[in-house]
Amino acid sequence: MANVFDQGARYTIRLDIPRFLPWVLGPATAALFRFREWLDTRSVPYPGDRDRVCDTAAGLDSLLNPDWLGALLMDPQTTVDRAMLFRVGEYAICLARDLRCGRRPGEHYQVGAMVLNLTGGEQEGVLDMHLPGVDPLQLGLTFRVRILRLSRMPAADTLVGIARGDWGRCVLPFVPLLHGGADADTIEEWKRLAAAEPDDRRRADYAGLAQVFATLRAGEQRWQEALQEWNVLTSPIVEKWKAEAAEVAAAAATRTANLNEARRIVVLLGRERWGEPPAGKLAALEAVSDLTALEQMAVRLLRVNTWDELLGT
Repeated sequence: MANVFDQGARYTIRLDIPRFLPWVLGPATAALFRFREWLDTRSVPYPGDRDRVCDTAAGLDSLLNPDWLGALLMDPQTTVDRAMLFRVGEYAICLARDLRCGRRPGEHYQVGAMVLNLTGGEQEGVLDMHLPGVDPLQLGLTFRVRILRLSRMPAADTLVGIARGDWGRCVLPFVPLLHGGADADTIEEWKRLAAAEPDDRRRADYAGLAQVFATLRAGEQRWQEALQEWNVLTSPIVEKWKAEAAEVAAAAATRTANLNEARRIVVLLGRERWGEPPAGKLAALEAVSDLTALEQMAVRLLRVNTWDELLGT
């Protein structure tokens, strides 16, 4: 099942899709298409997730070719998932096969796909499968997905684009995830642009969703404090996601505290037995992110004789 951040991202994408597309496609590319409708994909199960309905498949018309009819699948992911491209590729093929345009018998949608990576990380956007030595155009499969890495996108550029009308205020909820998204100047400009939204409920959505996404990045507290009293209206669904995001953040903080304490104990006991750890050993210890592994290391420390034996050479 999708987590609170994926749910919030899909909700954000659907807020104002005609004004969202220029942000993810670029204004020049987005100008070639017209959003027609959100496609009903309930009959097309998402691979590996039977209960999920992918509700961000946008039906598009081409302004260059009136006979063309297509769909853009936009799928958010909170963390990098190496199997994502295979699932998105399978889903895109199923959409192209099962959705009917309704204009001519046997006509199918042309489907493109985009993944919104909410928290960064490297990920290839191309599946290229063909036999070695064989022209892939003759025998093989190539599937390209656009990977939008939000952590690499400058927050300042996004805010400038909103101010000059390149895209809509609907992208404001994603700003905390962008590069520089927790800077004081970014937050102040965000508040200025969001305050210009005439729809009170939409403005409340912007604030609540920004607080949800802020929990995924450093600088969360700045956003929570800046928006705590910013808007008196609330959105029930967004408030629910805010509460769930707060629980996730609290659990992550507890886990981090437990990991730090386990590392502290290992270092304390190791120093007592062998003195200061050699260069690089502390870094190796910091790289251990599994609490059980650290606890086992503390037990093993009583049976080995050196830092090298404990952490590896």
